[in-house]
Amino acid sequence: MKLSNLSLYCFIPCVLLGCGEGDSFSVGGVSLGGTGLPSTGGNPPILSSPMPAEGEILPDDNPFILWSSGAIEKTCDQINLKMQLINLETGSILETQQGIPLHPNPEENIAVMIQVTNNNSGTTTEYFENCQPSIQIIGQDGQQLATHDNFECAANDLTLAHKPQESATYQYKFNLPNEPTSWSLNYHHIYSLEQNAAFTERKSCDISYPLNVDI
Repeated sequence: MKLSNLSLYCFIPCVLLGCGEGDSFSVGGVSLGGTGLPSTGGNPPILSSPMPAEGEILPDDNPFILWSSGAIEKTCDQINLKMQLINLETGSILETQQGIPLHPNPEENIAVMIQVTNNNSGTTTEYFENCQPSIQIIGQDGQQLATHDNFECAANDLTLAHKPQESATYQYKFNLPNEPTSWSLNYHHIYSLEQNAAFTERKSCDISYPLNVDI
């Protein structure tokens, strides 16, 4: 299935920012394509002040802050998964201990970028089973942030082929509640080391990103 034939409808929008040369498709009327990480051009602005010291008191009218843990990576079968937070206002990647205010927003207020890199000598296949993005956001008390996400595909599963040394980058946007709590953003990467592998031959690699909201 070619990406150019796909339409994507998500409550938490998902954008594929490159999956091999020549591949492109549109989401919400915006066409995207190419490879590599998003570029904002020039020097990015300072995103926030450093994380407050222990015991430091901030004014009551300050918005709650989502603090970044920088880049988090995991490798399974030479497939590298990398997660980073993005400031939607600037398009810049949040480094470790940088934060972004969670201003009340009826739509999205934060984004996560997930990069999948195939370091194998052969092509691997990624599966989105039942046409569902493999992302889940769970709160510290077990509550799940509603996503209502859904791909529209002609088959039961959406499959993407990753050539050797190729990277695919996905961007998920979502609306995090403006309250002091902790969430875990979980990505369930389902893959096979061969094309057209049987269901029982599929493997999985799980990676989580902590979403810590505080003053």
